[in-house]
Amino acid sequence: MTKTEFAGFIREHGPVILDGATGTNLMEAGMPIGVCPESWVLENPQVLLDLQRRYVEAGSHIVYASTFTGNRIKLEEYGLQERLEEINTQLVALSRQAVGDQALVAGDMTMTGQQLFPMGAGIGAGKSRGGPVCGRNHDESAGMSCGSDCDPGSL
Repeated sequence: MTKTEFAGFIREHGPVILDGATGTNLMEAGMPIGVCPESWVLENPQVLLDLQRRYVEAGSHIVYASTFTGNRIKLEEYGLQERLEEINTQLVALSRQAVGDQALVAGDMTMTGQQLFPMGAGIGAGKSRGGPVCGRNHDESAGMSCGSDCDPGSL
């Protein structure tokens, strides 16, 4: 969705309501602390489907795909960095399945677990991770662009 299309969405719907506390709700549904949330959701898809359907029933216009820490740096901790695109694509598809045409699906990007330079040796300290930090493939045709000015070639 382009910025212009999103502006039209806002004009049509007024204030936009997004879901919230997905991670907390997943933990309440049985997701253990310390697991890779993306893997857990893919192994337990019905939990997310039910949760996101309840968000839409409650009035959410947008739900976040559970791509929380679906970035190359964090997925590396679980040995899943090579499955980054596959995992994120599956999570977006799962959210789309949950909401159908009743709500929009947005990517959710959180932490990498590393501090930024100069406080840490993370991003900006001259390290290259071989792909965009945002974890997206930047392919608009796949609906997975991060929508920012992120330049994957510079990372």
